[in-house]
Amino acid sequence: MDMVEVFPVQDIFVSALGRIDILPGGFGRMVFYVDRCSACDGRPERVVVASIVMSLEAIKANRQMVNDALRAIGAPIPEELSVLPSVHH
Repeated sequence: MDMVEVFPVQDIFVSALGRIDILPGGFGRMVFYVDRCSACDGRPERVVVASIVMSLEAIKANRQMVNDALRAIGAPIPEELSVLPSVHH
């Protein structure tokens, strides 16, 4: 199936996936953050910049898509991608 972008969608830079919250009905909320230095005291902090809700099955399928893309370019698959990140209820 073709993917169409009906209107411009903002790109969001993230450092990593911070957690997956399990939601009712078989869904998960993936919470992404960016690493930065605090404007107040300069200490490192992780600031949430995006959250995406998907079915848990779609999250698992997308994990496989990332693994396949990394294999295709000969990149090692980080251990973190071999299992779902820590889950919060």
